[in-house]
Amino acid sequence: MKKIRSMIAALAAVSLLALSATSCEKVTPDNSGVKPDSSSVSDGDNSVAGSDENSGSDENSSTEDSKASDSETDDIGKPPKMNENNLVEQQKLSDGPTLTLPDIEASAGEEVSFKVDLSNNDGITALVAWIDINTKYFEYVSCVGGDADDEENEDSVMYSNLTANPYTKEDAADTTTLVCMYFDGSQQSFKENTTYATITLKVKEDTPAGKYDLAFDSVADGGAMCNDYDRENEVLIIRTPTYKNGSITVK
Repeated sequence: MKKIRSMIAALAAVSLLALSATSCEKVTPDNSGVKPDSSSVSDGDNSVAGSDENSGSDENSSTEDSKASDSETDDIGKPPKMNENNLVEQQKLSDGPTLTLPDIEASAGEEVSFKVDLSNNDGITALVAWIDINTKYFEYVSCVGGDADDEENEDSVMYSNLTANPYTKEDAADTTTLVCMYFDGSQQSFKENTTYATITLKVKEDTPAGKYDLAFDSVADGGAMCNDYDRENEVLIIRTPTYKNGSITVK
């Protein structure tokens, strides 16, 4: 538990995206998908002069392109601008991405993989979500950023920037909470709709047939967070994510 808190605190410190009441909205997910409330060369003599002239133009163009390229490179990893109070300028928006857990079926004793869908994504540099796993009936096996079935997934932004860590809360011995943290250290806004993560669970041998919740945690430490960075205006954007729960039906 303390390790998870430290990791999230480190994430906030490095990215300057504070996990606090001023920069994160604690949300309560539900199955309805309703957003919670909130307070990405010429030849010949005749052509020599012209060629020189064009060459000079090309050199100037090349120099300008180089400067532009250098400027863009300098922006990569550039931290958000601080105001006179040494704080990041912030803007809270009610719109945010949607993370969706699916409704799936499985049999007792088998491993089952499912994908967490990311949609309505207008831009994220950081996105954290907690998923509860009922350890009475299921065992956590693995989590991979992005779509694990895609042969090119290891080249994806999600694969590179998402980490997952399971832990047990002090007051929930029968629940493993999987914290999935997407964070782009270069502060580049990611604006695609894609598979957020692929998670694999094992259904325990003695799990009775029935329908079980597959849900986001609504009371995780610090609440869920979603941040974006507006490079042009140097403003940290706090987005309010929507979380849609799913289910596992054991046959």
